[in-house]
Amino acid sequence: MLGAIFPNTPRTLAEQAAFEQAVNFQILHEMDQATDLPKGAKSVRIGHYSVEMADSGAGDLLTSRRLCGAAYGVLLYAGLLYKGVERS
Repeated sequence: MLGAIFPNTPRTLAEQAAFEQAVNFQILHEMDQATDLPKGAKSVRIGHYSVEMADSGAGDLLTSRRLCGAAYGVLLYAGLLYKGVERS
């Protein structure tokens, strides 16, 4: 989730709460998916983390991680999505 808001950082209590809510929405969304594997992956091993990409050429689906609509909306409303300008 931090990659979705980079280079922004939740600093205020409201931003931190929004970020936490977005994480929870994303977790629920991913739990509802029909498959246990991320899109584009053929296999996943957790011990010493390993992901084997599918031969279908769909491996780029893992790098362009998509947020669910609810998480995106919460982050957008809180002003945490990347806007092209770094905050100081």
